[in-house]
Amino acid sequence: MTMIVFNTKMQKSRKVTLTPNNTWGGIGLLGVTIRLDTYYAALSCILRILTVPTNSPGAIAGLVQGTDYLLGSDTTAFDSAVTLESVLTNAKPNPIRLYVYSSETDIVSKQRDEAR
Repeated sequence: MTMIVFNTKMQKSRKVTLTPNNTWGGIGLLGVTIRLDTYYAALSCILRILTVPTNSPGAIAGLVQGTDYLLGSDTTAFDSAVTLESVLTNAKPNPIRLYVYSSETDIVSKQRDEAR
């Protein structure tokens, strides 16, 4: 099957050819995890990191001020600072995984918050 994948950041589409099968060695026919979602507000659902004080939990986690953006956790997209605060408060004392976008590298990475 041929799919057209649209990148909201680059505002470009690309064709992808997929061949579903159940013999590739994992779960599912495509080997992907999916969820129904909307993309129209994707660019407004990020929190820009403005400052990272020395020796703070953010500095220890490797966050970079001015170029890193918090996207969300494994379960929640960050659409506001209130949402971020709620996720952090409810996760205590357990570590959580945050998805961070770097505008310098144009990469989304997972940061484990061990030092809250």
